[in-house]
Amino acid sequence: MAELTRAEARNSALLLVLKAVVWMRAPEDLDAVLAAVRAGLKDAGMRYCECGVNWVVEEPGSSAVVRSRSIASTERLGEKLGEPARSAILDMWRSGATVYRPDLRRQD
Repeated sequence: MAELTRAEARNSALLLVLKAVVWMRAPEDLDAVLAAVRAGLKDAGMRYCECGVNWVVEEPGSSAVVRSRSIASTERLGEKLGEPARSAILDMWRSGATVYRPDLRRQD
């Protein structure tokens, strides 16, 4: 029974995030996506410290820029991302391949 409840909470969280993603029209809408992620994690009873989204903006005539939005388990919403992380994200983006973190507990 607990497994069914866990699956239901997971599906509910995924649906909440999917709806927010579908309604995205501008970069500012990412705040609603992250709010949906926070609500989904909370509803599913999952503990976390921080969750974020990084993306690369490439404008003609300028170098690529990394943007970041993150949430913490509190209500804080921020854009903090240090230079080593920005460089790593740009390297991954330039490689053109999907990159997964094999160990979420280890700092990259």
